[in-house]
Amino acid sequence: MPYPVEQFITEVLDMPVAAFARESHISQQTLSSWKQRDRAVASLPIQLLDELSYSSGQSLDEIRKQLAQYELIAATKELKQKEGTIMTDKDTETLRNNFYTEGTKFGEALAAATNKAPIQLQHLMRIVPTTADTPTENFVNEYLQLCITIGIPAYGEITALTDENKVPALQMFMLGANNAVFKD
Repeated sequence: MPYPVEQFITEVLDMPVAAFARESHISQQTLSSWKQRDRAVASLPIQLLDELSYSSGQSLDEIRKQLAQYELIAATKELKQKEGTIMTDKDTETLRNNFYTEGTKFGEALAAATNKAPIQLQHLMRIVPTTADTPTENFVNEYLQLCITIGIPAYGEITALTDENKVPALQMFMLGANNAVFKD
């Protein structure tokens, strides 16, 4: 999975990372350490965002949105790779479809309510449970708090998931939300 900062540098700036490091005075070692730690876009230092903005001629908001989009696309690809191995029976397929639909509604409402939707969605993507033994409380609390803060309806079924069905259901929810926020 490509690291969003490197992807931005090579695709948008159309330059090697080493050249960007020389021009920006941000060492290539620092950039590599962020990649190795998979540092979230939301936690990148303003100095880096400023350098990307200066080099690309884009605003900070445009930079953040593009980086968050790269991060979400990579996470979505990872989810899609796992998707085929998780589900088999009809009831679970219905659950997945319902969660995808509700995720799409959530993503549309989020995008309509705030221009920070990509960053907020990226944060949720980072904390969504990926294994049956991962607790859902943190994700559910953050999701509900976001809904309350922005004033959009929450999908109550999220609080009723079991360990057996939470991972595929939440993956589909986040996939629907991602597709809605980045439908361009």
